[in-house]
Amino acid sequence: MREHGTYEMGVYDQIITLKVFGAWNLETTKRWCSEYRDHIQAVKSNPWARIIDLTFWQLTTPDVWEIVDDVNIFANDNNQKYEVVICPLSIQKEILGRAHQVLTNVEIEFCDSLPEAYQWLARKGLKHDEMRAPGT
Repeated sequence: MREHGTYEMGVYDQIITLKVFGAWNLETTKRWCSEYRDHIQAVKSNPWARIIDLTFWQLTTPDVWEIVDDVNIFANDNNQKYEVVICPLSIQKEILGRAHQVLTNVEIEFCDSLPEAYQWLARKGLKHDEMRAPGT
C-alpha cells in the first residue's frame, strides 16, 4: 500500500521537531518510526525533547498504535525528558493522551504555537541554535 500523509522532521541541538501533515496510514507511520529512531540515536547521550506540531494533522488509521507505542517506549528509555505538542483540536489531544501513556519519564506540555513550545523548553533548559544532521 502507498503512504498517505507526510511529515517534516529535524534535529536542532537536543530537540527533535516533527510537523505532521494529512491523515497518516501504517506505511507513513513505519517510515516515520524508523527515521525517528535514527534521530533519537543522535541525541540520546543527553536529555532531549520532541516538539510535535499537529496543526495540519488529520488523524491516523487505528492500526498504527502498536508501532507508535514501541517507538515511544524506545524514546522513553533513551533519555527523552520533554514533549511539547502543538495541537489545535481537542480530539488530537485526546488521541495523543493514549500514546503518551508509555512516556513515563517525560514531562508533556500542550501549547498553541511553535514560539510558545520553544519558550517552554527554554524554561526547562533546552534551547536550539541550528539544525544538524543525525549523528553529527
